[in-house]
Amino acid sequence: MPDKGLINRASFLGNQLDVTSLVEESHVFVLLSDWEGLPISIIEAMRAGLPIKATNVGGVNELISDLINRDDNDLLKKRL
Repeated sequence: MPDKGLINRASFLGNQLDVTSLVEESHVFVLLSDWEGLPISIIEAMRAGLPIKATNVGGVNELISDLINRDDNDLLKKRL
């Protein structure tokens, strides 16, 4: 997989069982989805007090207002 400049800035852990501790140790929560209902993952991130960046899909706008359109890569880069 190409580096894309993230190798020292982000961790991609794959499937995890102990999500609560990982969220609590994080600095930001990012949910870049093409479709969501009402994402429990955002609620968990809110509980941990994380800043949240997410795409404007499904029920995400019922939880947060600072949304990113899925195809707006420039805004995503700026917000992150």
